[in-house]
Amino acid sequence: MSAVARFDLKMDVEEKEVISRAAALVGTTMAAFVRMAAKEKAHEGFTACRDNPMTLYLPIGA
Repeated sequence: MSAVARFDLKMDVEEKEVISRAAALVGTTMAAFVRMAAKEKAHEGFTACRDNPMTLYLPIGA
C-alpha cells in the first residue's frame, strides 16, 4: 500500500458550491475533482517552465 498524505483546503461557501456542482456534473467527488484540477495545473506549470525557463521567475497568476 502506498503512503497517503492529507491536504486541507479552506474556501468560501460560493467556491465550494461551484466545485461541488462541477464535480457532480462529471460524476466524481469534490476531492477527486480538486485533485484532478490541481494535478492538471501542476503539469501545465511544469510544461511552461520546461518550454520557457524564465517563467520560473514570474509571480503566480501572471
